[in-house]
Amino acid sequence: MSENADKGILKAAAPKLKTGPSLLWNGNFSLGKQRWSLALSGARAEDTVMHGAYYLSIQDPGPLSYSIQLTQAGLSLNKGARYALSFDAWSKAPKTISAKVQDVEFFSSYMAYKSVPLSTKKRHFLKVFTMAQTRSDCRVCFEAGGIDTIGISIANVALCPLDMAK
Repeated sequence: MSENADKGILKAAAPKLKTGPSLLWNGNFSLGKQRWSLALSGARAEDTVMHGAYYLSIQDPGPLSYSIQLTQAGLSLNKGARYALSFDAWSKAPKTISAKVQDVEFFSSYMAYKSVPLSTKKRHFLKVFTMAQTRSDCRVCFEAGGIDTIGISIANVALCPLDMAK
């Protein structure tokens, strides 16, 4: 699925789903920033982890949304399998970020939302998707650049396979 084909907005809250364990390591940030990477391209930001949440302070957002990326790579996903990406997020003022599941080689997005609406209230977001092809080089990516210097917080990130049994 191309990145441009999915124009929806990631909605808050969702029904309970039966999932397997998360494929992400340290999605609750209990081990600090281990396994997470902050990439800055023409942007300036500082990150820290406190109380199980990842905090990003943005001094210069850079020119593009992907000027600031928080990622975790090294994920293997299977064609036809259904997955759920979920996370909690909030910001110091209203702000929009994006959340993606994509391959590292070509940055093809298998689940992409360009409009994740954040507010000062912590909200839970969840998106279910079906993997288009088998890839062993996938990553979860949050993009927060290109717009403003409003800081963001992310917690409880999980990428879980869905239980297909009814």
